[in-house]
Order: sequence, then structure tokens, then C-alpha cells
Amino acid sequence: MAFVGAFLGGMMSGGSLIVFMMLVFLHIPMKTIIGTLKFCITVMAAASSVTYLKGGVVDLRRARFLIIFSI
Repeated sequence: MAFVGAFLGGMMSGGSLIVFMMLVFLHIPMKTIIGTLKFCITVMAAASSVTYLKGGVVDLRRARFLIIFSI
């Protein structure tokens, strides 16, 4: 099962598969699907950032420039 998940995630980027399933089987509008995926990606990125920050992996002095220019 893990191999299949890794294969699909690597080959189809996971999100593409989710979008396809939502479009074909659930008949959800494309704008809603894209908005939902972007929201999920934002939440996962924020959770990862907090995890790295708590782990002491992030140098905030250097990261502030990346934060400023990424907004």
C-alpha cells in the first residue's frame, strides 16, 4: 500500500489525482477544488514551519528575508 501511495504521489503529484477524482466522481466545480487544495497546502506548510521552528532547525535571522520576499 505504501509503495502504491508513493508511486502515485511521485508520478501524479497527489493533488492531480485528488482533483481528477473530485471532478469526475463528485462533480465539484474546478474553482472550489483549486481553492480547497491551496488551503490544504497552506495549512500543511504552516504546520511544517512550526515543527521546524520548534526543532531549532530554522535560523530566524536568515529566514526573515525569505519571509519578507515570499509574501
